[in-house]
Amino acid sequence: MTKRRFFEIIAGIFWAGLLLHGTVVWVHSQEKKVNLAHLIHADSLVFRKQGNNNVLTFLGNVYFKKGSKSVTCEETVYYRQKEMAVFKGRVMMNDSGRILRADEIIYYQNPEREMARGSVEFRNKGKKIQSGFLTYTDTQSRLLATQNVVFRDSVNAIELLADSLIYWVDKDYGEAKGHPKLFKRDSTGAVEIEIQAKKLAYNGNKSLAVALEKVKITKGDVVSFAAKAKYYNLAHKIVITGKPKVYQRGDKMKADTIEIFVKGKFLDRVHLIGRGRMSSIVHVDKKALEDWLSGQNIWLSFKEDTLQKVIVKDQAVSLYHVVENGKLKGENQVLGDWLKIQFEKGEVNHVIIKSTPGKSRGKFYPPGAKITPVKP
Repeated sequence: MTKRRFFEIIAGIFWAGLLLHGTVVWVHSQEKKVNLAHLIHADSLVFRKQGNNNVLTFLGNVYFKKGSKSVTCEETVYYRQKEMAVFKGRVMMNDSGRILRADEIIYYQNPEREMARGSVEFRNKGKKIQSGFLTYTDTQSRLLATQNVVFRDSVNAIELLADSLIYWVDKDYGEAKGHPKLFKRDSTGAVEIEIQAKKLAYNGNKSLAVALEKVKITKGDVVSFAAKAKYYNLAHKIVITGKPKVYQRGDKMKADTIEIFVKGKFLDRVHLIGRGRMSSIVHVDKKALEDWLSGQNIWLSFKEDTLQKVIVKDQAVSLYHVVENGKLKGENQVLGDWLKIQFEKGEVNHVIIKSTPGKSRGKFYPPGAKITPVKP
């Protein structure tokens, strides 16, 4: 044994004695030692020399404290020169109520950050993130979670699934990529709304979700498609833009912008803004006929997902087929400034037209008659 190796071993034993009596320096510099971490407990300690590094291994019921941060685990490997510690086995890190659990957490001092892998779970103020791998940067309060990410906001009953999630903890804001899906759940845990897109951002403080690219929104039998969507959870409102389309029980709605209002598990109202058009298919005598209406502003009201009333304002145009006892009786065409249509059992039963003199028109065509297309 060389003299140098002998003194290294003696130094290691000296450090081990200090550690088992309660203090370990996680961070050091050439000028001064800073940021002391305290060993509260470990069943045993092993010291070894690994190249130029002093490696200390703590075994059994390990418990460290460092400022507001505490760590418990089954094993800790501390690399003093690298300013790094590896915590293994049922690891739990608590930093002022922010809880990080994993099979293994690697702690780095400069910059201060943690890398967690295996059954990872992060909790903070009603938010929970589960994943296979997670990195957390203390200075930015930012984490990156990958591998089967599940984000849950228990306060707003929101669940988000994705391949990856960047989340700013202090801002309560996250951006998800890789087949992200957002679910709004009711008090029983059942899904009320599902949103899919290429990218999803979620702001917990505002209870707002923004979906981008190839957006699909499902609520019961209502399915919507668009390039962009904003979901206002507290207002029970969804705004979709970018060639938006809404489908419900054979009805099709489109406009420049569509606002969807929900009430519990049911569709409440839909507002078509700018070049709005609603159409539906009526099957009569083995033929598929299209009823439709258009206008610059269209409001549709529902009761338990069944259409009750439609109001069309500005350049209102409507075409609908009159059917009695399964037989086509004719076709109505209506044009005006303002149009109201009421439905009963899914069929038109009342129409009101308001317009300036000379601008409202209505025509009825019996079956077989030549129909002139109506224009606003």
